[in-house]
Amino acid sequence: MKLLPTDLDWNVWKPRLAYGGFTLIAFLLALRWTFPAEAVKERLIYEAGLRGWQIDVEHVSAGGFLGVEAEGVKLDNGSGLAIPIESVTASLRLLPLLAGRRRVAFDARIY
Repeated sequence: MKLLPTDLDWNVWKPRLAYGGFTLIAFLLALRWTFPAEAVKERLIYEAGLRGWQIDVEHVSAGGFLGVEAEGVKLDNGSGLAIPIESVTASLRLLPLLAGRRRVAFDARIY
């Protein structure tokens, strides 16, 4: 019993693969260009405020496929401790996400 045909008609499969690849690339670009970075900034400020921290962020944008990049971040805990951070990038790892686990990679430049 043969499960796979040994003689594929590439004239039929080439356009299907090309359209599929184009659709995937268009989806990824649309996801990146319409990423709600300002909403993520507001959520970070809110969550930090619940824990007693204040965050000031100059610029937020999309970073990587599933990530956020923030520049000019300043963390303040209200008692005088302030941590200036030049740049922070946080992104979800794609393969663990597909397996049902959330993994986040961080990269920060301080001082």
